[in-house]
Amino acid sequence: MTTLIPWRFREDPEAAPGMACREHLLESFRLTVYACRSAQGRWLRQFRKYDSEREITVHIITAGMGHYRIGDHSNKLGTGVLLISPPRSSLEIEASETLRMATASLSGPTILQRLPRNAAELTVSLDTGRGIGCMLYSHLRSLSEQFPWLSDSEAIAGKWTAVELISAALDRIDGGRSDSLPMYHLQRVQRYILNNLQNNEMTIPMIARENGISVRYLHRIFLLSGKSVSKWILNQRLERCRESLAGSSGSKCLVKQVGFDWGFNDTAHFSRTFKKAFGASPSEYWVSMRNGRA
Repeated sequence: MTTLIPWRFREDPEAAPGMACREHLLESFRLTVYACRSAQGRWLRQFRKYDSEREITVHIITAGMGHYRIGDHSNKLGTGVLLISPPRSSLEIEASETLRMATASLSGPTILQRLPRNAAELTVSLDTGRGIGCMLYSHLRSLSEQFPWLSDSEAIAGKWTAVELISAALDRIDGGRSDSLPMYHLQRVQRYILNNLQNNEMTIPMIARENGISVRYLHRIFLLSGKSVSKWILNQRLERCRESLAGSSGSKCLVKQVGFDWGFNDTAHFSRTFKKAFGASPSEYWVSMRNGRA
């Protein structure tokens, strides 16, 4: 796992600043809301250790003024600003007045394979006055405000909406560098699959037909993902099942239903593949998650 030193507020001894924060964690999606309660000071996020996993971080400013620096990039901050920063950089923010912000951090292969390949190299400031930047800013602000009142399934829906909006925003900014025609087709097909993941009658010929491509071309573009079509679909379904089990507080008898909800026709096959992927059967995993919440 990537080890992070949390956001730290570097205090100005003359101004005696302070900070408050609230964190919401949902699998590989972390949403943190910060408030600087002073006129001066800096937030500095530093990274202590890395592995090969990428992490994309999106910051929105919901109130206040200041300046930011990411590597060699620096600019003014104000209400409505949205920044996307790569993992191997520290973000330094100086508040010139009370500043409030929300940060969404995305990691893990299931999320990151939805994003452009070079997303972890991009430093982006989006126009939030219109278009995809406005949609992403509005969604993250709403999610940061409403998260405490969302049910498990609603929070998961909010998470994946954020992922799709971030992916669309980065696709637009990237200007075609990762958007080759096969990659565009792959991302389009993957979105179709995710929208139909609960359909247990979805087949490879059906996917190809509904997306206007041949089965042969479908297999070809999935080489870009490093997985076969069937393996990619299986992994997506297993991850959704794991999320559902981790967030469920219902009775144990509902565990079997999770597999059916996400496209598994056979309970034994679902249990076997889940255990192979995560080291525990669905029931065992549900029990371990419930005990952890107790």
